[in-house]
Amino acid sequence: MEAGFSVLTLHALGGMVYIQRYEVEHKKKRGYWLTGSISAVILIGMIGLLVWSFQPHTISIDQKELHISGIYGVTIPLEEVEQVERLDRLPPVQMKTNGVAARGLLKGDFLIEGYGAVRLIVRGEPSPVLYIETEKRRIMLNGDEEQLDEWYKTLRAQLQVG
Repeated sequence: MEAGFSVLTLHALGGMVYIQRYEVEHKKKRGYWLTGSISAVILIGMIGLLVWSFQPHTISIDQKELHISGIYGVTIPLEEVEQVERLDRLPPVQMKTNGVAARGLLKGDFLIEGYGAVRLIVRGEPSPVLYIETEKRRIMLNGDEEQLDEWYKTLRAQLQVG
């Protein structure tokens, strides 16, 4: 979907620049600059979003909150966490509703079989996933197994205390 939209946008913007050659001579130069500038801004923005979405996420847990950085990152107060599970695999993804899904990267909002609407922050090959549920949202994220186990133990301990 993202690739198709990118091709469509580039084609439309390129067409706008190309069609300027049929403009009246004294408007031609201004038209090239205007459409070229708009095209450059949109292209740079699209590339920036693509690069930002492929940056790895970082997760930190302190005494009061869970913070997931990066695109589609969130900050959740630990007192709002209702459930934490460690899943062996990511359940089947039914549909992307908002986000990025490309080459082993799933970031954004997805419909997950058996869970409904979930914010996914999953990178790489299928691996264990940490499922976190609050009253307002559900999140699934992955990382290396040692780090995932540490996050799981920290959040479970917080649930026991809270």
